[in-house]
Amino acid sequence: MGNLAPNYLQIVKTGSGAPILGWAEFSDNPCPATALSGVPISPYVDVMAKAATSADTIVVSLRYTDVVEAARLRLFWCNLGAWQEMTGAAEINSIQETLTFTLTDISSPTIFQLQGTPIVGVNTETTASEVSTFAAAPLQDRVRLTWQTNSELGFHGFHLYRSGDSASLGVRLTADPVWAQGPGAFQGYAYSFDDLTELAPGEERFYWLEELRSDGSVEHHGPVLVSAGANRLYLPVVSGSETIRAEE
Repeated sequence: MGNLAPNYLQIVKTGSGAPILGWAEFSDNPCPATALSGVPISPYVDVMAKAATSADTIVVSLRYTDVVEAARLRLFWCNLGAWQEMTGAAEINSIQETLTFTLTDISSPTIFQLQGTPIVGVNTETTASEVSTFAAAPLQDRVRLTWQTNSELGFHGFHLYRSGDSASLGVRLTADPVWAQGPGAFQGYAYSFDDLTELAPGEERFYWLEELRSDGSVEHHGPVLVSAGANRLYLPVVSGSETIRAEE
């Protein structure tokens, strides 16, 4: 079903039987409760296969729309409201620019889970930080921390830390994460958090912002130095997969 020449999706069954195959395209993220671990590089599509018990496999080919290294590409499916990576027999064709996945009774999703299943191709590279600014301002009875995101891709929340030096994270201020306002959104959002511990005369504090990535990793931003006389921001400089901090 479908033709990759003019379109971007093809669904093929192997074996006996005649399952009913169908597909549709979503205009937006159909699974917004969780963020994708990367950037979508194909349309969000809905794949359906009814009466698939007699089929051996169903092969789904999805054309991607970006020029990226094949090793970064993954297929994700929406399972009970959450994006997760498809596991099983997958193939990437960089010449035809297609991602092909073979569904069986042991793949994830299985051949029997195609009852209207959202699928998307993803570039999993996450070298650039999604946080554009991180600042702190001493007020009369507290310190206000503010930050801005470029987008909400690839992470689900933040933690904040306070330290007496710039070498360690110190004490975590957030019992629970500050959750992302728009998980999976291409737009950014503004955030704020108040540290209610007053700044003592002559005291210096260093604040860190911890970005909680969807793949389980974390990225730290800062530190921001706050004192009775001044506050300075240390901005992140990203080089490859390593994050280096430089003072501004």
